[in-house]
Amino acid sequence: MQMLGWFKPKMAPEGPVTLEYEIEIDVPASELYPLIDFADPRNSKRQSGETVREVPGRDGAFELVLATYPDLTDLTFDIQVTESVPNEVYAFDGKLPEGPGALIATHERYEIEAVSEHACLLRLIVDAKFRFPMKLKVYKQEVAKMMMAVHNACAKLKLHAEQGTDAVHAVHDHVLVNVD
Repeated sequence: MQMLGWFKPKMAPEGPVTLEYEIEIDVPASELYPLIDFADPRNSKRQSGETVREVPGRDGAFELVLATYPDLTDLTFDIQVTESVPNEVYAFDGKLPEGPGALIATHERYEIEAVSEHACLLRLIVDAKFRFPMKLKVYKQEVAKMMMAVHNACAKLKLHAEQGTDAVHAVHDHVLVNVD
């Protein structure tokens, strides 16, 4: 009896979701790259007050502790750098802490391409992995939130590179784009 399946909720397709966003930034690649590199003291997360720690005994491994979100307890992300070519590419795997959210891991790849002597194009490609099974409606909401996060990450990097840390702090508690 096929009728019994009519009222079942539609389920999301399983597997990673790839999101991509690009933005032109009015600084040379040599000024943008350190903001992305977790090993660099100029890393944007470090400058914004987050904690970035190298993991002893694991080459290219970091812990990123997000503590500046008042509605959340400290969140510690396990980061493993997978590719690092200064001023061109920075990529890493990120494992999220256990929690109520559907997102469990990402692979993030930042590609930087010079467009002039004083500007570059930043392309962020994120493969997001979610906890399954998941209803299709929830999945669509999670993908929309993830796309908003990718956009905001790029917008904040642009703001930080062009105007400095204070400009990022001024918009930190505000969403740069809404998804309804």
